[in-house]
Amino acid sequence: MYILKQKEKVYSEQKKNSRSFLLSRTGGFTLVEMIVAVFVFSIVMLAATGALFSMLEANRKAQTIKTVVNNLNFALESMTRSIRVGGTYHCGSAVGNGWNTPRNCPTNGSTYFIFEGVNGTDDPSDQIHYQLNNAGRIVRSTDNGATFIGLTAPDEVVVEELSFFVSGAEDTDTEQPRVLIIVRGYAGVEEKRVEFNLQTLIAQRAIDR
Repeated sequence: MYILKQKEKVYSEQKKNSRSFLLSRTGGFTLVEMIVAVFVFSIVMLAATGALFSMLEANRKAQTIKTVVNNLNFALESMTRSIRVGGTYHCGSAVGNGWNTPRNCPTNGSTYFIFEGVNGTDDPSDQIHYQLNNAGRIVRSTDNGATFIGLTAPDEVVVEELSFFVSGAEDTDTEQPRVLIIVRGYAGVEEKRVEFNLQTLIAQRAIDR
């Protein structure tokens, strides 16, 4: 009987100590647990911050590409409409009667292109010019080069190459006049630039006789 009471006493003491230990454990965190928690939280925040910056960079690049596409679409569409309904295509330097003489440049191309507009006359003062200026902009003139207007934005897009390849413009051939335009450049700052390289082929709408 005495031994049984002693066992019950020991069991009661162990249960009490175990409960006290559990209460002390649930009362707070140890220093090691706090360090581990802070370390894990730091890793999660670092990964989340990296993902956020990546998303911002991707969005910035997407906006830059959109700016380039919109600006170049406007420039090329404007050039295409004018060239398609125009005539007397001249590529390269002036020969014969000046700009009024049709001239091909199918191989080497030229940095400027001159032609008569849809309502143009034999008077060279109303000829349309397209070329690349020193600031890296595609420019257009409707008064034979007296004044030029920019087609591409001065700060958003930098055109490094503008080449015109003309074939079928001369009266001695039987080809339909057509113009191949190559545009190469970039948008954005040096370390975050978006490069582009575009080509478009334009055929004269009027039937070549």
